[in-house]
Amino acid sequence: IVNSLKSELKSALLNKYSHDDLTSSEVSTSWNYLFIKLECCGVDAVTSATNDFDSTSWQTGSPNTDIPLGCCPGVTIESYLSASATNAGCPSSSGSAPVEKGKYDKNDYAVWGLV
Repeated sequence: IVNSLKSELKSALLNKYSHDDLTSSEVSTSWNYLFIKLECCGVDAVTSATNDFDSTSWQTGSPNTDIPLGCCPGVTIESYLSASATNAGCPSSSGSAPVEKGKYDKNDYAVWGLV
């Protein structure tokens, strides 16, 4: 059952994550809040420029970064909402994200409600 849940989480991220903001999409907003509040990134840990976001509609929209802003260290809901947060501490094309734990790896199962 655990592998099935992980698969469902990855499918939900892949098929429904579309915006790196807190207003455009309810599902993306939910993911972004989780990334910020639980200090995680994606479902699996981000260990390279190739990661869970590669085939999402957000990534295929050609953003300048490999991971969403909410995955970056030091980002808060307040700085994210005010657009004062930057992605300077995160990779734009290589390396691992400063927040290396994937949602699944942190064993925080609250995200499963998104599936």
